[in-house]
Amino acid sequence: MAEFGAADHGIGLTMEITVAPEDDVEIRRISAQNHTDRVRRIALTSYGEVILAPQAPDCAPCRPSTICLSKAKYVPDTNALIFGGASFASEELIYLAHAATVSPGHPSPRRV
Repeated sequence: MAEFGAADHGIGLTMEITVAPEDDVEIRRISAQNHTDRVRRIALTSYGEVILAPQAPDCAPCRPSTICLSKAKYVPDTNALIFGGASFASEELIYLAHAATVSPGHPSPRRV
């Protein structure tokens, strides 16, 4: 596991990265903490991408050795986005999950 941290204007941020090579998965957890007595409102933007091969110009249609994430689903119980698809090279199903959670007693993140 690798951990990175920063603090600015009384807000502390920590990112933990864990890689499980036997499952070919990477998990990132970002924590924000208010170190002041003031109520703060912050925006956190997140991005996820699955890359198995270089992307062709003009977003060419799926071809061998690439992956197409053709299905997306929002799961309200876990506030997660699940993307699924298959690699044309191996026909193996591949998934990307993206979720946001908050500590109990704090307002839930809102979708934009």
